[in-house]
Amino acid sequence: MPTFCGSCPACRTLTARPEKNCKFGSKCTRDDCAFAHASPSGSSHQAGCEPTACREGIECTRENCKFAHPSKALKCKGRQVLESGLIDYIIDKLKRSTTGFIAASQLCADIRKNASWDAAIDDAGGFKYFCLDHDDKIKWDPAGSGRVGLVKMGSIPVGAKVSIKTAQPSRGWGLTHAWSVGTVRSFSGSTYVVDFPEVEKWVGEEEDLAMVSGGDRSAQDFGTKDPAFDQFGFARNKDGGQFEFTGDGKQENRGRHLWEFGFLHGAQKLTPSRSYFEVKIIVNRADGIGIGLAGSSFHAGSMVGWDCDSIGFHSDDGALFYEDKGITFGPTSSTGDTIGCGVFFDAANTPQTVFFTRNQRVVGRFPLRSKDCDMLFPVVTSALPAIVQVNLTATSPAFLMACTLQTFKFEAKYNGASTRFKPVTIKGPPNSKGETPVNFKGYQDTAWVPQSHLKKTDTLLLKEFSNLELAFGSAVDGDTIDVRDCGIHLTRDPIDIKTAIMVIGTGAAKPTVSCSKAGGAVMSISADTLLQNLCVKSVGGDKSKRFDEGGSAGVFFNKGKLTIVTCDISSITGTGVLCKDDGDTSNNCEAFSMTNCRVGPCGRHGIILDKCAENNVITKVEIASVANIGLANNGANATLTDCVINDCLRGVLLSGIGRGFFEMTMLGSCITNCKDTALMLHSPYDRKLTLTGCTIEKCKVALQVDGAKTKIVVDKTNSVKDCIEVHVIKNNGQIISGEANMQQDTTLLEQRVLASGATSLSPKELRDVLTSRKIDCSDCLGKSDLVRKITALDLVPTVLQSPPPSSSFSTKDDVARKDDKSASTTSKETHKLSVET
Repeated sequence: MPTFCGSCPACRTLTARPEKNCKFGSKCTRDDCAFAHASPSGSSHQAGCEPTACREGIECTRENCKFAHPSKALKCKGRQVLESGLIDYIIDKLKRSTTGFIAASQLCADIRKNASWDAAIDDAGGFKYFCLDHDDKIKWDPAGSGRVGLVKMGSIPVGAKVSIKTAQPSRGWGLTHAWSVGTVRSFSGSTYVVDFPEVEKWVGEEEDLAMVSGGDRSAQDFGTKDPAFDQFGFARNKDGGQFEFTGDGKQENRGRHLWEFGFLHGAQKLTPSRSYFEVKIIVNRADGIGIGLAGSSFHAGSMVGWDCDSIGFHSDDGALFYEDKGITFGPTSSTGDTIGCGVFFDAANTPQTVFFTRNQRVVGRFPLRSKDCDMLFPVVTSALPAIVQVNLTATSPAFLMACTLQTFKFEAKYNGASTRFKPVTIKGPPNSKGETPVNFKGYQDTAWVPQSHLKKTDTLLLKEFSNLELAFGSAVDGDTIDVRDCGIHLTRDPIDIKTAIMVIGTGAAKPTVSCSKAGGAVMSISADTLLQNLCVKSVGGDKSKRFDEGGSAGVFFNKGKLTIVTCDISSITGTGVLCKDDGDTSNNCEAFSMTNCRVGPCGRHGIILDKCAENNVITKVEIASVANIGLANNGANATLTDCVINDCLRGVLLSGIGRGFFEMTMLGSCITNCKDTALMLHSPYDRKLTLTGCTIEKCKVALQVDGAKTKIVVDKTNSVKDCIEVHVIKNNGQIISGEANMQQDTTLLEQRVLASGATSLSPKELRDVLTSRKIDCSDCLGKSDLVRKITALDLVPTVLQSPPPSSSFSTKDDVARKDDKSASTTSKETHKLSVET
């Protein structure tokens, strides 16, 4: 603030117009120097500067200030005389005021009555700047109100131990936490400066702080410390191992890391002898409880699993959160439920798998890695007030291993120097040279053995693993992995199958396999593989991205032979099954077979066959709840038998820009409830779709062909019902038909009649409407009751178009009479609709 009064002899010296710069500049010590001086920053004044004094005085920091400044040693000789008694007078008047405030204009008028204080008031009737120095005692014009008030003096002394008690400190949290205890460094009025362990010189108001004794907060404000927990927040210790969470994590306008989440952080890691703990929910509100593991320090103000170095299972939505990534995991929990968390350790006491339970039943498991060895401290969190009972020594339910690997003993030649084979342990899949990593019995070093030096024995081995990542990493050609029904099997990364194996689910229900990584496939297969009795769920990824751009899929197949039997496959944001040949003739997909399976729900497509295999057989497969295409065939020969496709945008699309002839056959299949087209052929090249014994119901368009070389062949065993349009033909496409049984529902015609003004379907209403307007029923097939009723009115043909022949499909002779507009656009450039992979 200013340090001069502007009226004493020293200050009056500054008001004269300086003729030139002082040669001593900022080092000048004369009180009556009449030359221009540099500002405190050291820059010199320009000649002919303003004659008035700078109001910032020696505290001016502007390098090019044009006002006059005193030297650093210049002292105002009139300030003390001028201020003598003035501040005390103002404070006394404020204390006498019943409201604690006085209008600034009234106060100025009272001060001017004293001649000795008149210099404190400027020509505009306001206070001169020097008076504002006392903002530690007086509030000058608070919030632009035109009033003067008295500053409330702080009651917390310097050196006191304090913590933040308010949910939203007046100047923000900074780097502090709810449990932080600091020391008061200084205060001015009600503004305090506090040194916290996380940050020094934290600034806040007295109303934000509470005095604490020692280093702990009182139970009333924060919680009571339990020796079993070394960190805690907004948690009060109750009797019988119960804790009451008192924080409110749903306050408005606050970042998530600043919310008042209650939490308990265990003082000891889980160990092989104490590997499981439980939390019983006594009283719970909607936002639920989080239980899991964290590192040695837990970031307060969040739920477990929201931050790095933690993993947590949340009761409100049943989701598992790992380093702030949430995925569908298990059922929700509420009052009365008990949720648990445990760790499986191997024989070397290395943590391998974390698992979660609900009411003593395993919900699912997640693999741990070497970097997670510190992430073994039990943590309980709550977003809203709740009461829980924590048992850190609970008895773990019987832990079932995730799977069993059926493999065989192998032998190999040692260095190829001897014809004698020695026992080895396979350590992984072969490399690009065809060499397999092995460990010879009695040796720790890994050796790479050519396939010609490796042989399988007849001795069967059974190995158990606590998570799937360990089992698939150990599998070799010919092995079988039996996956148990023991909760969801969650992996960190997609399962990459590069060896010929069988993966079979066992148990009363299909074991669920899922991946926590966004994007990619749950299973990526590039070898002869059998998947049987599994539920494969892809829960991550971006719905707007294709698979090759970071999208997701349940199963991705690009090499070898793949057989899928009795499996449920879904991808919330992507494609269920993607079969895509990589284009290399040496790595083509050889065969794809799918039987007794269900695909869906899917955020993009159900099944994609992209130039995949010569033999694609899909039998008794249900494809349902798909956002785009149920089955997209982008240039592959395929046969669908007894399949059901329901609730898709399009049912089947046969497309592709690859040259050559491709044919798709559908036998005894049903397509229903398609928002767009049930069956669509779209390609400039030879494509043929043959239907036998199929049914299409409740779709906008039953059949559509687009392209001079595309054709759909149907016979009388097929039927179309309740579709708005039976067929759409573009660009000289063909629909070759026998006497197909294609009948259209009368609902469409009824809607048109009623929309034309009729209030009922009585003969009188029909006559009135039909004589005034023409109702088109050319696409309403069959001799329905309504058509017969209209015909009986003798209004045909003037008001009613004749229905088409009983067959709804064009014959070869009909092709020449197609719409001229459709026939005119034959360019290949119009054939751009192909399925992305």
